[in-house]
Amino acid sequence: MAVVQISKIQIRRGREQTEGIPQLSSGEMAWAIDTQKLYIGNGAVSEGAPAVGNTRILTDVDNLLDFADYIYKEDDANIQTSSNVNYPVERTLQERLDERVSCASYGIVADGTDQTANIQRAIDNLYLSASTKLSPEYRVILEFLPGTYWIASTIYIPSYVNLSGAGPRKTIFQFTGSNSNVFEFISDLSTSTNRITELAGSDTDRYLQQPKHIYMSNFSINTGAVDVHGFKLHSVRDSVFSDIEITGGFGDSAASSPNGVAIGLYSLSTAVTSQRNTFNRLVADGFTYGVFAKEDIYDNTFVNCKFIRNKWGISFGASDGNGTNPANGSTVGQVFGPRYNSITNCHFDDIEQEGIIVWVGYGNKSRGNTFIGVGKDGANLFPDTYHNKIKFIADGNTSFQDNFDSFDLITSDLSSVFKSDVGGNVSSENTETRIVDITTNVGAPLPKFRLPLGTNVGGGSPDFGYEINYVIRSNTYDQVRRGKISIAVDISTTNVQLSDDYEFVGSSAAAEAIQFSATIISGAIELRYTNTNIGDVSKMIFTYKALSYLP
Repeated sequence: MAVVQISKIQIRRGREQTEGIPQLSSGEMAWAIDTQKLYIGNGAVSEGAPAVGNTRILTDVDNLLDFADYIYKEDDANIQTSSNVNYPVERTLQERLDERVSCASYGIVADGTDQTANIQRAIDNLYLSASTKLSPEYRVILEFLPGTYWIASTIYIPSYVNLSGAGPRKTIFQFTGSNSNVFEFISDLSTSTNRITELAGSDTDRYLQQPKHIYMSNFSINTGAVDVHGFKLHSVRDSVFSDIEITGGFGDSAASSPNGVAIGLYSLSTAVTSQRNTFNRLVADGFTYGVFAKEDIYDNTFVNCKFIRNKWGISFGASDGNGTNPANGSTVGQVFGPRYNSITNCHFDDIEQEGIIVWVGYGNKSRGNTFIGVGKDGANLFPDTYHNKIKFIADGNTSFQDNFDSFDLITSDLSSVFKSDVGGNVSSENTETRIVDITTNVGAPLPKFRLPLGTNVGGGSPDFGYEINYVIRSNTYDQVRRGKISIAVDISTTNVQLSDDYEFVGSSAAAEAIQFSATIISGAIELRYTNTNIGDVSKMIFTYKALSYLP
């Protein structure tokens, strides 16, 4: 039959937070109005209850994960999480899941819509809000799932951000803005409504306010614009940036922009500076500057990075603009310029002008880097080189064990435009061995190989000195010659002085058969030789060191 009426059934009720939960009778139910919890009485032990008390009944207002126990590898006898094997460490499933934060937890999705607000809300909530930014337990990893996340405006990064993607070209931030920054770093005084990049107070106060201890890794930044900073670091210290690919809009046919910077490091003062940051396995592709710093940045490390299709790879100490020399009237920005920064095992490919240039600053070190297609003013000018691969206009900087693609220009191609690999005020050592043939030549000295002369910024050339360490072994005669050729160049008079100090093993009559001379031709030092050993076929193996000075 049809139900025409339901009787009103009520159970015991009250306020748990003010009145507490009384002992309920067996099977009696009670509802806590204020906490929205439901209880039932256990019953008496005489009835068979394991203990006198009340049992909570779960409802849809409860978080079931808070009641689901989690024990790491509970069924694995090899795992013991506490000192007592019978009482393993237990946590709730909710606690276990909260250890890592997915971007999806903040509604950040890769669906082609602008995610700027969602990403900023997650960063502000975890690292910047008044209730979380001073609490280490909130400094968790914000993980981004694979996908493309569209960003229309700048994302601001405070201290302690730990942001990680699934990997370059797996997690992609697609930036649609222009003349702005993708990621910009802000001080500890910032709030979600007041982003502060200029620090205030004494140097001690400002040092404490700096953005610091930031870790960002495993993602790509794409932007088609030429006037965008990928990262703009305002006095950032003690932070790590790893496995990040940054792609801009600059190419061989594109115009450059002073604001086209993959990584820009800026400093408020010598004491409050961008320092002790590590950039590891970064790719900067398609920018005016791969790295730009004109101010007193200090002790930053670039290791295993790649700089591709940029106008300059790394520029230290230049003014804003397209590589303007500060000594010619532009503002450097601070007192010393970039100092004691290390560039190690990096790769520079298709860089229009210098791969590394230091206008102002000292103690900067280039070591074990590789330079391919650098200094050619565009891809169509190969094999000519119109710029140094490395240029130290400031003194006090070093290049050591760097590798260059100028082999043919030294030993085979004696006609192309040829600038020195390392120019400016510098002592450099090229440890790559070259091998050339030294055959019989009893006539006029023959050109065999050449070494480059640099060019000063204002158009003049520097004075140069070379040391060529060599071994000559004859395949025709039983003789070996080991020596060092020293070359001094006075560029103002085009005078070249050569001396050859060697040791010889073989017939004493042949000791002076091979003679070297040098001259300046087509902007390079051309080394020539004569060899009066009839029918001789020898191999000359050599390396060289260079010392240049910009007058």
